[in-house]
Amino acid sequence: MNIAKQHLINRTNIRTHNATINKSMINALNEPDLYRFFCLSLYRNSYYNVRLRIEDIAKITGEKKGVLKNFNKSMDTILTRKKYPSPINHPVYEFTMRSLYKIPAMDYKGFITLSHKFTQVKLSVKVKGYYIKLLLIAENNTIPLTNIGIANKLGISKNTVFKYNIELLDINEKDKTIEFRVHCSKGTYIRTLCENIAEKLGTIGYMKELNRVQVGQFNLNQAFTVEELEKNKENEKFLNQHLITVRNFFEKYPIIELKEEKLKLFLNGVQLTNNNDDGLYQIKVNNIVIGIGTIKNKLLKREIIY
Repeated sequence: MNIAKQHLINRTNIRTHNATINKSMINALNEPDLYRFFCLSLYRNSYYNVRLRIEDIAKITGEKKGVLKNFNKSMDTILTRKKYPSPINHPVYEFTMRSLYKIPAMDYKGFITLSHKFTQVKLSVKVKGYYIKLLLIAENNTIPLTNIGIANKLGISKNTVFKYNIELLDINEKDKTIEFRVHCSKGTYIRTLCENIAEKLGTIGYMKELNRVQVGQFNLNQAFTVEELEKNKENEKFLNQHLITVRNFFEKYPIIELKEEKLKLFLNGVQLTNNNDDGLYQIKVNNIVIGIGTIKNKLLKREIIY
């Protein structure tokens, strides 16, 4: 069997030190495919061509071959893919058709470059894809978005963006303890987190002490002991200065303007149609906040009236 010479040159794929991802790809590929493209691009030759089988790519990404059944279809949206014959050891067929991936040129309007060491990070393919997405939306090495903005940009929920953030405060080698600060969402089990950290360090560990310093908008600096409250229970100035009213508690919540003709219905407990997202809202009538309402399934109902 004779195979054209151009199909035999540059057949060996050698991993390069880094790969470039254009910012224009952020909406073209989902998170796992962003990371898979990065892995594919690491094996480009001097002509920016890559000859890898699906099973080769799966081995690089640490996935099963079956997961990548739509890989070529996804890659066809961002690059040129040509097929070429490859000899095989088969009793009937002498060759099979394989893919030649042409990696897109660097887009100077916006791109990021990642080291091959990113493949060694022990995270799932999807999480690595989200990390790449964050880098793609960053400007001057910063992400100029709120948590909700990041969630909207990535197309995921706010809770997914901000599961928890950990800051190491101290390492005591003598006592074999570490102290860290965690900013986490509700539902995070700190005791389990401590055990997981110890496991990642190749040892065992447990939570020795837990100090909750903030819940929502309230922090420990605003707190007073029961003894201090008892001592100042007749001190009107102290109470007005330090006690948080229901109105103060909700003052940072979003506002819904209610027309006067719907006020009576709202006060009587009638659920009103509203297209805002589910959640708690301050209810304002004639520029005066009158209470709190809840939206669920596009229906607004009364919760608290001041």
